[in-house]
Amino acid sequence: MSWQSYLEKLIKTGKVSKAAIFGFDGSVWAITPGYAPSTEEVKTLIENLSSLESQQAKGVVLEGLKYTVFSYSDTSAYLRKGNTGATVVKTEKTILIGHFDGTMQPDSSTPVVEALGDYIRNLGY
Repeated sequence: MSWQSYLEKLIKTGKVSKAAIFGFDGSVWAITPGYAPSTEEVKTLIENLSSLESQQAKGVVLEGLKYTVFSYSDTSAYLRKGNTGATVVKTEKTILIGHFDGTMQPDSSTPVVEALGDYIRNLGY
């Protein structure tokens, strides 16, 4: 199965509006149509994943929008901006970002993004 097909399945759940998988160097492994974070935004996110506590004050910028880091762990970060947001999952070799829009519930979106992250992690990536 291709990386792109994993994202297509994620979108088909109806709980994620757009998503991407990036390598730690910021390279795009897969991305849904219409999702366009800049390379600089992705690299900054990756560089700051180990210090998300400091990012809580600064926020995280994706697609030019500043999100609040409202919670995080060693492998995940949860971002919000109004009634939208994203779940960021760090695996062994990738960063998975799954966004939810205003019509979706974060409590429904987060588990499906984290489940895909767990699956990718179990593949050794």
